[in-house]
Amino acid sequence: MAGNDYYESEWGRTREIFDGILAGGETCLPRVLKLHDRRRLAEDEIKVHRNFVRGEVPMTPFGEPFQRTVSMGEAIHHLPLHADFLAIVSRWVSAFYEPGMDCIVELGAGYGRNLFELYLNGGPHPVRMFAGEVTENGRTLAGRLKALEPALDITVVPFDYTRPDFSFLGDKPLKNVLFFTRHSIEQVERVPRDLFTGMVAAAEKVTCLHFEPFGFQLSSRVAPGGAISVEQEKFISRMHWNANLVETVRELDEEGVLTLRHTFKNVIGEDPVSPTSIMVWTAGKTEEQGDRK
Repeated sequence: MAGNDYYESEWGRTREIFDGILAGGETCLPRVLKLHDRRRLAEDEIKVHRNFVRGEVPMTPFGEPFQRTVSMGEAIHHLPLHADFLAIVSRWVSAFYEPGMDCIVELGAGYGRNLFELYLNGGPHPVRMFAGEVTENGRTLAGRLKALEPALDITVVPFDYTRPDFSFLGDKPLKNVLFFTRHSIEQVERVPRDLFTGMVAAAEKVTCLHFEPFGFQLSSRVAPGGAISVEQEKFISRMHWNANLVETVRELDEEGVLTLRHTFKNVIGEDPVSPTSIMVWTAGKTEEQGDRK
């Protein structure tokens, strides 16, 4: 299934859950998000076991799984059910935010969950935020949920990785912009160079964080991947998902278009075959190159 089709369907399913919660009279954004999560806990873990892990899902008497099955590093782990990986993303984005930045932009924002969590986990505020999303279901749901919290300054805009257009940032030159992505570039088999050159051109200073499943792309003859990297590459290949994020950023770094500062492999647990790696780059060359890996 193509990336857009996959998430149009996924956000449609998610939208049905939120529609039911909102129809019940809930108006508090944190409660609405947590009620959604409870609905998804059991079905998501059962799906993981059906696709990747042998054995039955250990369940509580009230129908919730006892644990989450994820991968980090090169191994599978069983973590407490409510391990909050969204809070990790919020912490990283907050740490790289600089006072006075013009805005924070999430590309491939889905229904806006990462931006909501950034606010609810004590992230920068007030700050202008943009949620760029290709699917209509994702944009519609993001708009409905952001309306529950008047303090949120989020503008939901269409954005397609294969035809990157940053005109939503306006005609006035910007000085400093923070971009981030989380498990959205993964849907684009070959991410185009103009995605990155477009971000670089968006402001005088640009910082970008990628929270994506690119760990297998770091494997080489010198540093071969382990068991999880092997399974991740098989999975990504089967889905026709991204295989050139690392290659493209490294090329642009060598050309002096941007500076690759940090790369961390398989450091956030997701499902059993596709943990999240983190990459940080900034616009332009500086003397300090950061941690290349």
